[in-house]
Amino acid sequence: PGLLMQKRPSVLVFGGTGRVGSAIAAKLSGGPLINEKDYDVSVVARDLSKARQVFPEDGRVRILVGDLSSKEAIANIFNQCDPIAIMFAAGYSLSNITTFFAGPSQRTQDLILFSNLLSFLNETQRDIPIVLLSYMWITWKFSPLKLFFGKVEHRLAAENKLRKYGHKNVIIRSARILDTHEEKHDIEFGTGDDSFSGKGLTTISVENVATVCAASVGYLLGTPLTDAHVTMEVRSKEGKEGFASKSKEEWDELFDERASKPFLVKVYAS
Repeated sequence: PGLLMQKRPSVLVFGGTGRVGSAIAAKLSGGPLINEKDYDVSVVARDLSKARQVFPEDGRVRILVGDLSSKEAIANIFNQCDPIAIMFAAGYSLSNITTFFAGPSQRTQDLILFSNLLSFLNETQRDIPIVLLSYMWITWKFSPLKLFFGKVEHRLAAENKLRKYGHKNVIIRSARILDTHEEKHDIEFGTGDDSFSGKGLTTISVENVATVCAASVGYLLGTPLTDAHVTMEVRSKEGKEGFASKSKEEWDELFDERASKPFLVKVYAS
């Protein structure tokens, strides 16, 4: 019961039951940053009961039981909905103890799952825009994130695979995400790995990250550019007024500007 759902257009969220992914899914379900009128927000979860602890049955977010472990498993997800965009936040968190001590096998597994998704999309000839949540400074050779967490190397590999995917995509490289849903600061955007070096705040709120990701999905769904590829770094800056409260049109202007400029990437890992 509850799993036999009508197949409808959906923004498909992977990692949507985590602390960051759930905030993104909630922001997407609000709708103001996306012009599409008739779509669902569908969160993929392995365990329905655990997912319901995050998202009650209020109609705002649909839960699809599944994973990315195989082509058959992915096909089962796509049989339950008609994805018009994908938001990938799975395996992102750097804040919990499980992630801190995650071994190479777990970090590799996150990359394998993302690779499985891209392979499925290519093999089934699905042209679906994707937003990937990634980390700021992951290409720094001596990045503290790399030294203490290691996992960032695999996220960079995921970025590179997405760039080769060829279809529309946005990669959001976030500063350290704070467990707050208050928009205490405005959002600042960078265009390369050195853009924020030694400047001000190096954090961002969950609420602001969710806003950026929802706006990214909205941009990809609305832009006429068939080759839109955007990579941006985001963090908080002092002052409350600004992009955190901008309209969809203003967000789209920002993404259009970034899509026309190359991202300054130093690649120390493949």
